[in-house]
Amino acid sequence: MKDVFAGKAVGGATSEAIAEFEDFIQAKLPTEYRQFLALFGGGIPAPETCVFATAVELAVGHEFEVSQFYSLLTDHEPLLNLGEALENNLGWIGHTSIPIGHDELGNLICLDCETGMVEWLCLDQAFTLDYTRIYDLKVGFAEFIESLKSAA
Repeated sequence: MKDVFAGKAVGGATSEAIAEFEDFIQAKLPTEYRQFLALFGGGIPAPETCVFATAVELAVGHEFEVSQFYSLLTDHEPLLNLGEALENNLGWIGHTSIPIGHDELGNLICLDCETGMVEWLCLDQAFTLDYTRIYDLKVGFAEFIESLKSAA
């Protein structure tokens, strides 16, 4: 799996920590995301691997920059913890989704644990609180990671 952190990830999560998180969310994580957590654990992507371009028309256009991927660690500021991010955003995300990161504007990057597909959630206050702000990016997690490209 592509290292989007240029060797500066926070460090892989243990299988026990991943299993504990799955117990917390009462769902099994998609295999690719489990592998990502085990290899890297989360972090801030390197500038050469932080932009995602999509054919889906988003509220911000066709591209966004990934600011961070959340971690299972609880003491690694400024990274957000996966469990805390989930609890803080329960009213915004679908019932089978978890927030796995956010973009440069604070919009959520989510993963639907049931389908394995990546979603982008616009948190702009100009939109009403409904699920029409959740955009299915039409890619699984592995494809999402592999397609991240340079911001330059």
